[in-house]
Amino acid sequence: AVTSRNIITEDDLPSQLKNLPPEAVENTGYAENGAGENSPSRFFSKGVSLDAELETHERAILVDALKRSKGVQKKAAELLGINYRSLRHRLDKYELLGKSPSINGNGPLAE
Repeated sequence: AVTSRNIITEDDLPSQLKNLPPEAVENTGYAENGAGENSPSRFFSKGVSLDAELETHERAILVDALKRSKGVQKKAAELLGINYRSLRHRLDKYELLGKSPSINGNGPLAE
């Protein structure tokens, strides 16, 4: 059932979600008041640059796609739902062209 209130309570959840153990619920990083490390409100309180934040996430996603595709760029593009040319442009932007995925966590794409 959709609620008209701004708060979703346990009563609003489907029965299969009401009985989940606490460890099954993933932490979002938000505090109850909406603040926290991952809260969008940090942009307004700390002067975080949206462009810098987006670039950080985009680069991390590209690196992950390359790792998952074992460095096969066509496969990475498919995983990301973009065309090969767009992927190459983004890899060039972040100086990731020619970098191979890390097998043991120590390679050029290691985080």
